[in-house]
Amino acid sequence: MTHFTALFFIVGICVFHINAQANEKIRVVTEEWPPYNYTNDEGEVVGLATEVLKTVLREADIDYHIEMLSWSRAYKLAKKQSHTLIYTIYQAENRESQFQWICPLINTSSLNVYALKSRADITLLTLAELKQFTVGSTERSFLYDYLINQGFEVGKNLDSASDEEANIRKLFRGRIDLVAQEELPFKMRLAKAGLSFDDVKHVHTLFPNASNKSCMAMSLSTPKVLVEKIRKALQKVNDKRANRLSSN
Repeated sequence: MTHFTALFFIVGICVFHINAQANEKIRVVTEEWPPYNYTNDEGEVVGLATEVLKTVLREADIDYHIEMLSWSRAYKLAKKQSHTLIYTIYQAENRESQFQWICPLINTSSLNVYALKSRADITLLTLAELKQFTVGSTERSFLYDYLINQGFEVGKNLDSASDEEANIRKLFRGRIDLVAQEELPFKMRLAKAGLSFDDVKHVHTLFPNASNKSCMAMSLSTPKVLVEKIRKALQKVNDKRANRLSSN
């Protein structure tokens, strides 16, 4: 092989590698969590967090497709599969070592604990007092893990459902006593189910500073160079947004 041929061969490999990286595609998984990530009437995945996600991946020049799944399934896939990204996910201490984190994605509000107004036996509660009642959660959610760490027990005072819509149905049917959700998503879910926010009451607030922990995350088996590429794109998007706000 001549020096020229060898050089041509090496350049060809480099170009192929660059093109392969540019055309890299990832799998994005999420849950129905309006107004952050949800499916609209046309079947498109939209929402406040979704729009930021799309902008970031466009900035990073990464192809993707978004799948709407139950939270437990999305969580398991993102934890095990390479080139898989999950959003919107709270960054918590017990999750730190399970994912490669890309933060912050978007500001979210604190979680409120709600009961039916008809439950006169349930008033404003402390965290310890919540244990007297059954709280509905979704498996592998931030709330689920937090309550387990606080001493709640599945089958005793913690109930697990596939999604938050199921928890709402259980609440109104008297199968659980409490649910914990953000106010705006909770209102939207109730309206979609034909139920009224006026029929529930706020009895406790969890994680008042949760807005600092709303992120994207990728599996540990995903190449670090790809994760870093998305992190840099997120930083650019956030910097542009900050500059626009400061100039107004």
